[in-house]
Amino acid sequence: MTVFALHALGYRSSNEPRRTLPVAMVRRWLQGRWALLFSHPDDFASYGFEADRWLMQVEQAIRSAHIAVLGLARPHEDGESWVAQVGGAPVALRWADLRRLSGPMRTPERRLVSAVLAATTRFVLVLDDSLVLRRSYAYVDRACVPSPIELAWMAHCLRKQTCPQGQSVSRKVDPCAEGLG
Repeated sequence: MTVFALHALGYRSSNEPRRTLPVAMVRRWLQGRWALLFSHPDDFASYGFEADRWLMQVEQAIRSAHIAVLGLARPHEDGESWVAQVGGAPVALRWADLRRLSGPMRTPERRLVSAVLAATTRFVLVLDDSLVLRRSYAYVDRACVPSPIELAWMAHCLRKQTCPQGQSVSRKVDPCAEGLG
C-alpha cells in the first residue's frame, strides 16, 4: 500500500520526495467524496500578502462542501502546490497507467487517464466518487479563472442534483464571458 503525507501550509523538508497518489488508488482515497481535478493548480493559487488567509478560506470551503481536491503532478515541479496544503493530493497520470490498470478499457480509471492525457487545454474536472466525469471546466486565460471556493460549491451543488449514471454534464465555459452558470 502506498502511503503519502500531506504537509501543513507548505512545509516540506528539501530531502523529502514529493508523494503522488497513483490513479489506481484515487477512488479509495476519495472515500465517497466527489473531487475537483485541476490540470494546472497553480493557475488558481493566491500569492503574496493574503496567501495564508486565502488558503484557510479555500480549505474551509472544501471541507464544508465535502469535496476532495486533486492536482495533476508535473515532473520537475518544485515545492508543494496549494492542493496539498488544503488537504488534497497530487495525482500522477501517465500513458503507462493504462497498461497497469487491470480490467476492461471502459473502467472509470482508464477513461480518466486517457481523457486527461489527451486534453490540449487547461481544465478543472468535477468527478463523482466513482471517477465519472460530471462537469468539465476548460479555460485559456488564467486571469479569468473562478476561485476554487466557487468551484467547490459548484461541485457540491452538482452532487446534490446528481444525474443518472451516464448522463454527466460536460461543457466548455468562457469564464470571462459566462461565469460559472
